[in-house]
Amino acid sequence: MTLFDGKQEAKKLDVFIAEKVKESSSLGKLIIIQIGNNEVSEKYVELKLKVCSRLGISADYVFLHDSMKDEEIHASVEEIVNDESTQSAIIQLPLPRQSLKNILNIIPPDKDIDILSSTNQFRYYSNKLCWDPLVVRALNYFLETNDIDVRNREICIIGNGFLVGRPISHYVNLKKGIVTVIDNYVHGNFLNYQTIILSAGVCKLVNATDIVSGAVVIDFGSSMLNGKVTGDLDLKSNMSHLKIVSPSPGGMGPLVIRFLILNHLRIYDIDRSTIKDISANIYE
Repeated sequence: MTLFDGKQEAKKLDVFIAEKVKESSSLGKLIIIQIGNNEVSEKYVELKLKVCSRLGISADYVFLHDSMKDEEIHASVEEIVNDESTQSAIIQLPLPRQSLKNILNIIPPDKDIDILSSTNQFRYYSNKLCWDPLVVRALNYFLETNDIDVRNREICIIGNGFLVGRPISHYVNLKKGIVTVIDNYVHGNFLNYQTIILSAGVCKLVNATDIVSGAVVIDFGSSMLNGKVTGDLDLKSNMSHLKIVSPSPGGMGPLVIRFLILNHLRIYDIDRSTIKDISANIYE
């Protein structure tokens, strides 16, 4: 079994990003907005800001209390995202209440690098958008790194959510993969698929012993357990029979952050041969 090291791959992307930042004459700000307290969100925001700072990306964090009225939150977000210095903006999910769901549409489409506004969602699912969601770019990077061809491959996606399941299902269908989506997986059910993508956000939902031998498992899931981020796959279960495992944390998460930055830089395609040649030992 091979354990995919997203942190090591992220270091390679960091070198590539740092070079592109040096080449850029002017870069606007990346604004990260969080509404209300959420333990998982705070962890990810902290990681995003840390990486941006290290790579020379100007990023501002804005926290809005969920005690504010909806109209007050909308007004604050509108002012922030429409500022001339804002090149890109994201609103960290989840939102604290359903009544705020339309706030994602306040971000102008050209600044919506997360592809969460209704306009960009429509464009993406109509195949009319020139860039992909962060999770799709991270998945594509993983597949190319491991020489996995999606065409005619049996792929099971557990969790059909807005952020991961749906956009990845669309991507796999475009690549002619054979997709099965399970939105209510029951712990203990056997999974007989060549590739399994986890995105339910339920701590240790899947035991590796319930997965067919030789499968590739990619875990996008994240939830908190005893103050620590934990994925959907139980990493303490026996995984020796699996081919490749991208764990959570440490697998897709670091890549998603780098593709957030690449979307911010408006770099929608990268030369994989160039990335392969970069030594990740630069930070060691």
